Amino acid sequence: GSCTFYRPDNNEFAARQKPSSWKKVEHFRLCCSYVFTLAYFLILILSYLYIIEILFLRSCIARNLICDGRSHCHDGSDEVDCPIVAPPTVRANVLKCRKGLRPCADGTECVLYSHVCDGENDCKDGSDELGYDFRCKDRRSCVSKSLVCDGRSHCHDGSDEVDCPSVAAPAARANILKCRMGSRLCRDGAECVLFSHVCDGERDCRDGSDEEGCGGLL
Repeated sequence: GSCTFYRPDNNEFAARQKPSSWKKVEHFRLCCSYVFTLAYFLILILSYLYIIEILFLRSCIARNLICDGRSHCHDGSDEVDCPIVAPPTVRANVLKCRKGLRPCADGTECVLYSHVCDGENDCKDGSDELGYDFRCKDRRSCVSKSLVCDGRSHCHDGSDEVDCPSVAAPAARANILKCRMGSRLCRDGAECVLFSHVCDGERDCRDGSDEEGCGGLL
């Protein structure tokens, strides 16, 4: 067949095997009716009948300029259908707080433990006040409002179970003793005991009913 085609001024050109893809690009050197690749020996031009079409561009670029993110061909075809390369992952700078401080949720700053749950936003994102509805009286910690007066002490000083509202216990006799929320009535009805003190191995009710039915923990 005929080997008539445009001849670049520098005798070099890039070619592709399929019109719709730049993924397999080869660099050739033209010499008479033969083509040399930069990596292989003499190859007949007839072997590349389906890739000569690229020569209509009438301009050639170095192989390393194809899909480099910048257009070098006048029609931008050297940057078409390029493989997508994910940018390198930037490692987040981990904020380290000195002793006595804790990081805010956004990781941009530290705040003193004593400023957590103090009613003021010390973190820009307000995370030092989120989820902390009750500050223990010893100011060492905070607990969620849902844990206050639930019958179990979550503060070190037990202040989350102090001055809790009273709730009526089931009536067992005429004079009903009202136990506060988070506690239950002893069997004799004479006193109340915290739920956290039930089955804890110690008798808190005078009649010992808080330790009955606990698997022998008396």
